[in-house]
Amino acid sequence: MAHVAWTLGTFTGFALFLTAPTAHASPNVCLSNGYATISHGSATCSADRGNFAGAYGDGSTASATDGTRNRAVAIGTDSTARAGDITGDGSGSGNHNTAVARGANTTAYAGGWKTGGTGNNNRAVAINNGGPGSSAFAGAYNGDNSRATAITNGGANSGASANVQGGDNSSAVAINNGGEFSSALTDASFGEGNTARATNNAGDLSSAFASAGTGDDNSAVAVNNAGDNSFAAANTYGGDNNTATATNNGGDNSGVLTNATYGSDNTATGTNSGTGISDADRAMATANAINGDGNSANANNAGSGSTKAIANDGSSSATAANSTSGDGSATATGGGTASSNGACTAVNTNCP
Repeated sequence: MAHVAWTLGTFTGFALFLTAPTAHASPNVCLSNGYATISHGSATCSADRGNFAGAYGDGSTASATDGTRNRAVAIGTDSTARAGDITGDGSGSGNHNTAVARGANTTAYAGGWKTGGTGNNNRAVAINNGGPGSSAFAGAYNGDNSRATAITNGGANSGASANVQGGDNSSAVAINNGGEFSSALTDASFGEGNTARATNNAGDLSSAFASAGTGDDNSAVAVNNAGDNSFAAANTYGGDNNTATATNNGGDNSGVLTNATYGSDNTATGTNSGTGISDADRAMATANAINGDGNSANANNAGSGSTKAIANDGSSSATAANSTSGDGSATATGGGTASSNGACTAVNTNCP
């Protein structure tokens, strides 16, 4: 009877919210606790007993099925929330999941996906406060205790997406405070303790991407505070305790790309604070640490120009830095160390 009291309490609380004076402006509402369903207008919802689903807004939909104590709440035009079975066809399941979609064109999934997919105690929150055509997506599924949060505060046609797929204790957060057509994307999947965070506070058409997957304790952070057409990307795939960090505070057409993949304890860092609009002085920073253990690659560009650092195999380390302009490249393989403001290559040796 405990779950009956829980669902009835949730049902009553949401019903009171919808009967507040501000709710009378819209007839599109649907509430279901598996025992009873109230539906008006174009909002749709469904829930198994022991769960709760609530939808409010034109074209909104919410479902909480194939589990117990799942909550799905969709508030906004064309918003969607699914908890428990996130496919809506009975191929997934889960318990104690929460999916909240708030704002127009928002989607939130929490629970299990595809045949045999299960997810428990997951939370997905998608919030869209952006301009016309903006959207937000958050998904946490096929794992336990995962968190996915996507928030869009940008201009028209902006978006934020956060995705956690598989693994325990993972976290994905995407926040977009940029201008029109800007985006923030993040992914943490297939591992335990993964964290992916993407933040975009920049101008129009700027982006931030972060991915952490396939291994344990991975972390990927991408931050973009730059101007138009800028981007920041960070990736970690495979291996344990990998870290990839990309920061872009530069101007138009600047970018950062960094990767730490296929090994353990890899670190890749890229920083770009430069500006430039032509092919000759477009600001870029790239760092890669691939296919080995304990690798480290760092590339920093504080001005217009390009720099690139690659560390591959063994415990290699490569650092390339540009303070104003020009091209810098450093490569270290087989345990070598390379550091350069210009071209520098080390294979089983060092170079200044």
